[in-house]
Amino acid sequence: STNPVVHEMRVLTDLFARYDVNMVVTGHDHIRNVLEVGKTTHITMDALLDGFLEASFLKLTIQNEKIAHEFIKI
Repeated sequence: STNPVVHEMRVLTDLFARYDVNMVVTGHDHIRNVLEVGKTTHITMDALLDGFLEASFLKLTIQNEKIAHEFIKI
């Protein structure tokens, strides 16, 4: 049998490439992560909790058909 998570990621990655997806934002996990897979930037947000040292929110800026991201620490 195959790992369903690996299969799901392969299917999603193929779709992102086929449809020229620039960015995917998901959340939350307890560790913020930015990963480039092909032409797609995958961003996983961290937990937004009082007292969490790395808590942040995501600011997206679109300019000249490009998407930039910045984490704003709370």
